[in-house]
Amino acid sequence: MHATQCRNGKERQIMSIWQDVTDKDEALDLILTGYKGEVIDMPVYEQITSKLEHKGSILDFGCGAGRNLKYLKEHYDQVYGYDYPNMLQLVPRETLDKGNVTITSDWGFIGSHEYDEVLFSLVLQHIHPDEMRTILEKLRFTSRRFIIHSRIWVDYTFEPILPILAEHFTIEYIEYTKDPNNPTNDHFIAVMTH
Repeated sequence: MHATQCRNGKERQIMSIWQDVTDKDEALDLILTGYKGEVIDMPVYEQITSKLEHKGSILDFGCGAGRNLKYLKEHYDQVYGYDYPNMLQLVPRETLDKGNVTITSDWGFIGSHEYDEVLFSLVLQHIHPDEMRTILEKLRFTSRRFIIHSRIWVDYTFEPILPILAEHFTIEYIEYTKDPNNPTNDHFIAVMTH
């Protein structure tokens, strides 16, 4: 998610788009990679919630404008959200009102904690493969369980995501699905351990 770590100028430019987002509609367009139309079920999808353990602590990596945080705060003792500072500005203040949600753009803070689960929901597909490997290497020992919802390839490079994940995790469960907001793109939901 750090644009400066991408190798070529085009990828750097694409990743820096996320650092320039200033409103929720723009963020949603980017999350759904250009999908236009009625948005269906933007909180955590039922297919994902059924894979969560609903206890202890969870990190929502790439939490964006907080679409998942609203759900997670009601089902976990402690919820952490990580994203760029401008994205965190889009998180509604009422999402933080229960007192069990911490949002941050401080990578050191996130990397120094342990979580019962880590959720990657519609975020990995937007991260350059080299950057993704770095992130996964740093996060792999912060939790025993990772729940991942993603397109099967990385946007703009079209590199398959699952082989990258297999470098860092063991797949315990996987199902292929269609994102309800973009039925032409294949997605998957997986539970992985390190």
